[in-house]
Amino acid sequence: MKKLIFGAIAMTSFAVSILIFQISCKKDVTAQTGTYVLTPATTSKLGGVIVDGTSIQVDAAGKISAISSPANTGSIILYNRRATDTAPDELWKANLDGSGQQKINITLPAGLVLNLSDGGAMKLTPDNQRVIFLVRNSSTSQDYIYSCKIDGTDVKKLVDGPASGGLELGAVN
Repeated sequence: MKKLIFGAIAMTSFAVSILIFQISCKKDVTAQTGTYVLTPATTSKLGGVIVDGTSIQVDAAGKISAISSPANTGSIILYNRRATDTAPDELWKANLDGSGQQKINITLPAGLVLNLSDGGAMKLTPDNQRVIFLVRNSSTSQDYIYSCKIDGTDVKKLVDGPASGGLELGAVN
């Protein structure tokens, strides 16, 4: 009987010690309150995360957006459109399925006009960000190669053509 009582006391004290150990190791988790604010976003960082700039970007307002890669952006058609045979050339773009037709408004210096009626006179850069196109001086018939962003902004002259001849636009790689 004595052994039974000592055994019960030993087991009880062992159980109590395990219970005290568990209580002393207990950790509480509390949810974060709404007072924490991320650091201001920049074009390269958002809350300590470095944005690589190749697949996602952060604008000055902190908006995160995906950057389309050349593999995903091959869905643009460039074409020439004129209201009549004597109307000036207009550069247009559309999606591969024909949706999203939109005129690319290009502002050229005085005396220069788009020269798109010769087939292949406009090309899209491989990254689909810029358009390369031919321009003609309406008084001298001299051709030039120009480029602009796909939305018609940032127009730049790339190549001067010969004074007594034309240019043809080849491949853009």
